[in-house]
Amino acid sequence: MTRLTSMRDITPYINRLIAGLRSVLLDPIPVSREAAAKALGRLVPYVGSDTCSGVVSWLLETLVSDTGTVERCGAAQVRQ
Repeated sequence: MTRLTSMRDITPYINRLIAGLRSVLLDPIPVSREAAAKALGRLVPYVGSDTCSGVVSWLLETLVSDTGTVERCGAAQVRQ
């Protein structure tokens, strides 16, 4: 998606995109989590960490939380 649109086209929808990706990162289906992790990993550097404030802290909190392994696996898969 980042290759198909410009930054100004994505910015108005960034909060919705990130919220959707965060919920899919917690999905029990591994393929869904993997796709969301790849998308989030590419989206955050594209729009900048200022625009996506809180994503990294949420990922770290999820990674060390006492929730299930599904949630921790989803947070651990995010990469650039």
